[in-house]
Amino acid sequence: MHYHSSLEINICHDVSGVINIEGRTIPLESCRCICLFPNVLHSYQIEGHGGSIEVLHIAMDRLLFINGEELLGRLSHANTSVILEDQGTSEISRLMQEIATASDLKRGSAIFSLVGLLSQKSSKNYQRDGDSFLHKILTYAETHYHGHISLEGAAKELNMSRFHFARKFKQKSGSTFMEYIQNLRLENSLLLLDEGYNVTEAAHASGFEDISYFIKRFRLQFGMTPGKYTANSRL
Repeated sequence: MHYHSSLEINICHDVSGVINIEGRTIPLESCRCICLFPNVLHSYQIEGHGGSIEVLHIAMDRLLFINGEELLGRLSHANTSVILEDQGTSEISRLMQEIATASDLKRGSAIFSLVGLLSQKSSKNYQRDGDSFLHKILTYAETHYHGHISLEGAAKELNMSRFHFARKFKQKSGSTFMEYIQNLRLENSLLLLDEGYNVTEAAHASGFEDISYFIKRFRLQFGMTPGKYTANSRL
């Protein structure tokens, strides 16, 4: 469970599982494109190893850059997430690729076109409930996960008892707090390996002190050792 300060766009290709958005569970089989507005809590539960998801993040300062006042206003104050169920996502995918590779001028134009297209094609909106408890604790977790972090410290941050905090976090997120921290650390280690960190550097920078334990958890989470992942990504 996490959120971003950016606009997040995902295109699903034959993916099985669910996405949880602000307490609502939506089958990924029924989704072709998912547009998540800034600060929307969400998590994925992917089944099997088939399929893939294209992901694009558009920072809010990029939306300011294109000066699309009407579209920007709709995004900045929106309390919905857009789920597209039709197959007509090839143009969205093309614009995502252009945004990732084009010059600043063309990128701004492509962002404007993409946001406009998403607004037009919206087929189903999901109202956000919002949850200040999760937003506060996930912000705390993302700031401290790479160092020493504990259930007791997180509970203290919210002025709650250890028991009350643990029960509420499990109820809201579906996992224990320390399971969430471990997954956050593993996801971060994956990004660091992609950036060229070696296994030891990625483990320590992500909050793992024991390298053997890191390798074991990485293999369980991603189906291969971090060394093999690095070797495969450099082919």
